[in-house]
Amino acid sequence: MKLTAYDIECLQTVKNKMDEDSSRHYSIHDLAGLAGMGSTKLKAAFKQYFGMGVYTYLQDERMRKAKVLLETTEKPIKLIAKGAGFAYVTNFNTAFKRKYGRTPGTLRK
Repeated sequence: MKLTAYDIECLQTVKNKMDEDSSRHYSIHDLAGLAGMGSTKLKAAFKQYFGMGVYTYLQDERMRKAKVLLETTEKPIKLIAKGAGFAYVTNFNTAFKRKYGRTPGTLRK
């Protein structure tokens, strides 16, 4: 798919929105509306331009921010998990371990 400069600007808008509040749960429908394009085009264009799907990007951004907080603050893991968009700490621990090869608690030690 050939992306126009306008398409790229719209994709950046979506990415910036997710970066601003990565703990929020976004629907593809809402993000597509923000971008002014259909859901299918958004998913394909986002993957083409950024090299990963919308939700993969959002998950990576959440994990990156959580890792920084674990390394630089004494904030409880439960609050970091919630800020990363996880309702349950166990799900956060599993996702974090899958991404970084160790649990949040072992990273912090």
